[in-house]
Amino acid sequence: MDEEIRKLLERQARWQESRKDLSWEEKVRMIERVRQEFAEWCSGAVAEPGPAQKGPRRDASGGRA
Repeated sequence: MDEEIRKLLERQARWQESRKDLSWEEKVRMIERVRQEFAEWCSGAVAEPGPAQKGPRRDASGGRA
């Protein structure tokens, strides 16, 4: 497997792992935001996607840092 692909898959796995611990409320907020941004993008209201944003930081116990 190409090294770049392996790194990409590892990054995706870490992203998925970090999202599984989110509360349902946070997951719903995320999908609502994505749906709105996608609808705007499809309508042509947004020319290019904005910069990526990181989610809330969490401490070792899973709470917000």
